[in-house]
Amino acid sequence: MFQAAGGGGVTDQYCSHMYVECFRQLAEAELQTNIAQTVTYTLPSGQEIEKEDILELQMKRCVYHFGRRG
Repeated sequence: MFQAAGGGGVTDQYCSHMYVECFRQLAEAELQTNIAQTVTYTLPSGQEIEKEDILELQMKRCVYHFGRRG
């Protein structure tokens, strides 16, 4: 048993508890850091994809139409 400045003893159990608590706090802080550094991506919605497909099809039709005139 260790002797604290105030005269009260510090048990091995208390030291073990504090070690575990300190380790838990460090692990939680690292997890929060990793979450904060996560890159997020936003995927297009189905409507946006359909709109792009329609525009692409219209452009191909125009190229085909004007290409045949020449």
